[in-house]
Amino acid sequence: MKAKLDLHHRKAEKDRLEMEKDVSGHSYLACDRDFAQIERRKRVTKNYVPDHLEKMIRSAQHKNPFNVIRMNREDFKNLQEISDSFLNTTKLNISKACWIEVSKKNPTLVRTKTTFNEMEEWTSCNVLKRGKTLSDLKTTPLPQLDCKNPISQEKAKNLEDMLDYIPLAYISFYTGIIEKTKQNNPE
Repeated sequence: MKAKLDLHHRKAEKDRLEMEKDVSGHSYLACDRDFAQIERRKRVTKNYVPDHLEKMIRSAQHKNPFNVIRMNREDFKNLQEISDSFLNTTKLNISKACWIEVSKKNPTLVRTKTTFNEMEEWTSCNVLKRGKTLSDLKTTPLPQLDCKNPISQEKAKNLEDMLDYIPLAYISFYTGIIEKTKQNNPE
């Protein structure tokens, strides 16, 4: 499923967010072109560490380079946990929706259509759980995502077997990952 986000402007303000689910295999989104440029650049570069990947992505587009933001473990939040606490989407029937709209004025009311027909009526669904308020949601801190181990022991063993093929300058990066995996999963 691919999604296209269009922000509609009224009075130079973002009032609503509309999402249209494109038909699989028939969508050509801007992000598809971006990924294709990155893939082409990847074919002609050697990337061993995250710094190389950042540089490669930035250099994939010359006129308007991509903005790459390095994220750390603490940047990842557990949205599933907060969603389970505050939202009830069972009546939303999201799998059948083709067109979804959320307004700034009432973000807990989600409107959907099952076709792209402009004549079809919108179906509205309040997704906030009974007893919860929007201000509760806004003031609740996002819980940290529990990122246990970056790779499995089996993957660490495979990585260890490949160290002979990695240039010496980058081996410490990989041995650090292997050691962390061994510490987190003692045998």
